[in-house]
Amino acid sequence: MKRTIAPTTFRDFIQNVVLPVAACSALVALSARAADAQTFTPYCFGTAQACPCTNAGGPGQGCMNSFLTGSQLAASGSAHVGNDTVLFTVTGLPTSTTVVYFQGNTEQAGGTGTALGDGLLCLNTSVIRLATRTATGGSSSFGHGVAGDQPISVLGMIGGHGGTRYYQAWYRNTAAFCTPDGFNTSNGMSIAWLP
Repeated sequence: MKRTIAPTTFRDFIQNVVLPVAACSALVALSARAADAQTFTPYCFGTAQACPCTNAGGPGQGCMNSFLTGSQLAASGSAHVGNDTVLFTVTGLPTSTTVVYFQGNTEQAGGTGTALGDGLLCLNTSVIRLATRTATGGSSSFGHGVAGDQPISVLGMIGGHGGTRYYQAWYRNTAAFCTPDGFNTSNGMSIAWLP
């Protein structure tokens, strides 16, 4: 039988039962990081079966582009409507191209996407164009920490209660590749926004 020793003084209680402030702060920070990590979920990957010309990208990427790589949309930061520090970064783009970031309320085709240009459409319902950027060196960023960018939750009109939204980047890829459409897309990214 396990024996519990009750603290005999207030000092015993504070030292032995109540976690020190530093330990509490560390647990809160770890808990917040774990919650934030779970709010970002990549989906809608460029597989040979899904892509319009069997032009599969690498793991976690959208369909392959004319630079023989797929683009990858990643998210970082805190997805709290009251303290939005979300930053999107897209890599694997053509060296210099136009990138458009979109938000939707649902996944397209249950999250597998449907053919669109040289890539896949990954989101649907109440689609909003959030921003247009010019990629440099094959990458582009949008959101927290980028000069002049408003919080993504503000641009996406996420209510104070939060909710799940879906994101994707569209980019121009005018080289003759796959279809004659001249554009491609990244993978999708789901964000479960918290209040």
